[in-house]
Amino acid sequence: MNTKRLLSILVLVAAALPVCNAQPLPAGISTAGPLDRQTTLWGSFLEWSLGNPSFSGNAFDLVATVTFSHPEGETRTTEMFYDGGTTWKFRFTGTQRGIWSFFTVSTDPELNGHSGTVTVAAPAPGATGFVTQVGDKWAIDGRGALVPQYVMWARPEDYYDDSAAIDDAIQEFMVGHGFSGFHTNVFCEWFGLGKPRSDDHGSDPSPDPTTFEALELLINKTHAAGGVVHIWAWATSPAS
Repeated sequence: MNTKRLLSILVLVAAALPVCNAQPLPAGISTAGPLDRQTTLWGSFLEWSLGNPSFSGNAFDLVATVTFSHPEGETRTTEMFYDGGTTWKFRFTGTQRGIWSFFTVSTDPELNGHSGTVTVAAPAPGATGFVTQVGDKWAIDGRGALVPQYVMWARPEDYYDDSAAIDDAIQEFMVGHGFSGFHTNVFCEWFGLGKPRSDDHGSDPSPDPTTFEALELLINKTHAAGGVVHIWAWATSPAS
């Protein structure tokens, strides 16, 4: 599989990954501009859209990164993702209060050199963050201990564009039976919704955005209900 295309899959699943050392803004890049945003701690993700009408080729092979830096040293680098047409997007969720700065880097000139700031204020009442650890225990930021008891549920094709199915599952398994979230099997549906086997695809397939839309719907609804989604990313033989 094309390495860049595999990176595109990881980008679409995880909007931002932690990086240990803070990086300064490159020379000549300002932190003030039309991309500045405001949000609250652990609030709904912010999303930016950048147009790139001059690009030609497989859009999933184009790499563009965005580095977010906090004054206290936390730095996160995420990749943009292709959203169809001439649009690339990137996302951010505040994990520390204060003013974050960000800049973009790409070999593509239309995605390179953008910058801005994100001001993160106090969390809204009842807001919770990401899965983390406290000592040797699982926890959720802003809520405390987490016991990871996940029910083995469905594949993306089963709940794509089906909010009612997810709501019913939350009521049945989380509310009714006390599970803390869902275990969802993706297998090779990364490359085609409803096509879980590797032999359903060619030798160099592109990601299928509808699979990620399904996962996003499940993750957002489960998080709003106080739960967690665990993704079984790939299958193992002989299921593959």
